Amino acid sequence: MSEQKRFELREELIEFIGQDKAETLMEALPPVSWDQLATKDDLNTLGDDQLPDVRSLMR
Repeated sequence: MSEQKRFELREELIEFIGQDKAETLMEALPPVSWDQLATKDDLNTLGDDQLPDVRSLMR
């Protein structure tokens, strides 16, 4: 989802459910598409030798 679409969604949510609830809902959405998020299974396929590299990126 583009930043423009996120902004438009946020603005409509504010009108429909109010700012506090809209902000809470928007914070629950990932900042990227769902298909770009790694799952536990994805991490398990990396193997133990690559996990430290991934963990260092998450800090």
